[in-house]
Amino acid sequence: MFSKESSRVKAFLFTILASALLVAVSPQLPHGLALLAIGFLIIIIFNFFALAENNLSKYAAFCFIVQLGYVVLDIGIAVASGKAPYLAGIQAANFFFAGSLFLASIKGKDFNNLKTNNYSLIGIAVSAMALAGLPGFNLFVGEYFLYILAFDLNPVILGICFLCSLLTLFACLKIVSHAFSQGIQEKPSAFLKLKIIPLSAICIILGIIPWIQIMIFEAII
Repeated sequence: MFSKESSRVKAFLFTILASALLVAVSPQLPHGLALLAIGFLIIIIFNFFALAENNLSKYAAFCFIVQLGYVVLDIGIAVASGKAPYLAGIQAANFFFAGSLFLASIKGKDFNNLKTNNYSLIGIAVSAMALAGLPGFNLFVGEYFLYILAFDLNPVILGICFLCSLLTLFACLKIVSHAFSQGIQEKPSAFLKLKIIPLSAICIILGIIPWIQIMIFEAII
């Protein structure tokens, strides 16, 4: 069990560190259209990998790499639009909360042995919807501005962004459907409750009351 959980943590930390590095060097990154293409490829390819994967650790890693793709996409959109690429920083910060909740909620070797309880089901649902960028959850704020910049840049790019969002939604719904249909029920620990409740609240509050994120974004661009 330790090796399975540690591999998920490593994938999460890799995504966070890579995102932070990209954000740090983003002002020096040229060729926004090339970054757009790389971001699109990462999101599309690894969403298909996630949809086809049965191992939970690999599935989580693929989902996290998809979020890294969104960071690359955000930087590419900003650079191509002549904007400061700090939108990627908002995306990475929101991923930290949703990804942490996702890590705290999933337990088991594969989808056929997914272990759940009432609290982990909440965590899986909230984190999956947040990672999918649905309205009402924290990561939608980044997607909202992504769509605006993409439309201003080129409607075709906006269409590809919508395709990426749709694939990400399908990939995230995969674990939600498995968890609610065939998850193995177990008693939640007090430590699990301490993780699920505040992280879920953060993902939801930042989604339904996004003004803090919007003010930060408007201030830096």
